[in-house]
Amino acid sequence: ATRRQAHRSLKAREDRPFAFCCSSARRLVAMSAAALGTHPREAYLHENSSVLGVFCVVCTMVISVYLLDLRWRRLQKNYEQVTGVMNESHAFSLNLVQHFMPSFKVAK
Repeated sequence: ATRRQAHRSLKAREDRPFAFCCSSARRLVAMSAAALGTHPREAYLHENSSVLGVFCVVCTMVISVYLLDLRWRRLQKNYEQVTGVMNESHAFSLNLVQHFMPSFKVAK
């Protein structure tokens, strides 16, 4: 009977290759929960709090980079407009001086 049960358990592991891994992880969480005297979900969160912390830090970094990119694009667009206005006013002033004083040499 034990040989048959061993064969069945091996066959079950072949059918579901990650079943053993998941069951052992569940067993570890349940054992640690029993040791801490808490619910298994609370024990799982306690054991993986560093992962949650790293996830929060990464999310904060992604959001801050996105906001910095938005600000950078807005500032560059404003600088383009200001530069365009400055270039147009410079060209207008050169044309105005050349129009009223054609003999006057203006450096471009």
